[in-house]
Amino acid sequence: MFTALDEKASDLAQLFCTEAKRLWTQEGKGNTLLDAASAQLLSLAYLGHRKDHYVLKYLSAALRIGTRLSLFGVDPTKIAPDLRNMSTESRRASSYTAWGVFNWAILTTLFYQQPGLEYPNYPPAYPIPGEGPSDSTGETSSTSSNTSEDSSPAYMGKPFPTLCRFWCITHGVTLEYYKNQPSPLPNHVSLKFAEFKYRELLAWMETLPSDQILRAGCPHHVVIFHIWFHAVVLDIFRPFVRRPRRERPRLKTFAAPRSTPDAAFNASVNQLKQLVVEYRCHYKSSTHTLLCQTALIYVANAVLHETHHPQWRFYFLACIYAYAALRKPYRIAEVISRGLLTMTLQDGDINPEAARVENLAERFEDIALFREFTTVDDGGR
Repeated sequence: MFTALDEKASDLAQLFCTEAKRLWTQEGKGNTLLDAASAQLLSLAYLGHRKDHYVLKYLSAALRIGTRLSLFGVDPTKIAPDLRNMSTESRRASSYTAWGVFNWAILTTLFYQQPGLEYPNYPPAYPIPGEGPSDSTGETSSTSSNTSEDSSPAYMGKPFPTLCRFWCITHGVTLEYYKNQPSPLPNHVSLKFAEFKYRELLAWMETLPSDQILRAGCPHHVVIFHIWFHAVVLDIFRPFVRRPRRERPRLKTFAAPRSTPDAAFNASVNQLKQLVVEYRCHYKSSTHTLLCQTALIYVANAVLHETHHPQWRFYFLACIYAYAALRKPYRIAEVISRGLLTMTLQDGDINPEAARVENLAERFEDIALFREFTTVDDGGR
């Protein structure tokens, strides 16, 4: 991330990674909170360096340690008595570690589809840090609302408890859609379930604290949260969209006659388009955080289905420019942007000279290299 400010830091980042791997090999095989948190941070660090196997390796290690420590993956009613006997300090450390690892696991499962990742059936039974008794809504353990143990500065608001609730709801989607499922979507997923989770998310969004509502001048982490929300909506309805018009099913709990998966999907695509432009234009963090890249890949993927729309090129290039700004700190950004341009060139929508003029790519490689990041077929991500 710091490479965005000082390009020389790139060499240091590689040295730090090498040292971190060495220390993990020597010391990281215990069963402590520190081991779990360290593995999760290593997984996050490798995300932007085109090393998916390390992302998966260290996240899997964090999940294994967390499961052995009963941080998550256990029935909340079986761990509640132990929580009452813990000191405030121990409970706070366990809560932050449990929810931090859990949230990262669900985000990675949904947005990056790491194969072979075993994630928990139950969310953490520990209290959500920063959440008081009056804040508890949505699905999670009964113990989560009983204790508020937060040290976030006032200007931050409450992003962490909001994200914990959000990923807890989304956890149900990952279990139904991806966990231990041999058949491809949508063979094993019903539209009824998709509509239920969509309704659940909409109802929960109505309960957001005021400091987490999207508005002009809101903190960047609020924008990223809303990006993730709309990205999840796209993932929920993706198996049911782009069918022939006569075969499009309706959402049964909505009164509007045009309430269909395509309508919900397109509404969130439009929101993501605006968020990409807003975030890129008004937030400096857009040049050094990879947390927004889900919006870029989803919007670019969506507009490649809409090349008949007069504004498709504007939003596509907005995503490419955003990736270009991230190329310095994250090598993966260049790989993805080249892949998107290659796919567009293949379809004849942007000529090579135009791509060079925009300084978006100097050479184009085999499209197969980029299939793991995005596809443009109807069943792709």
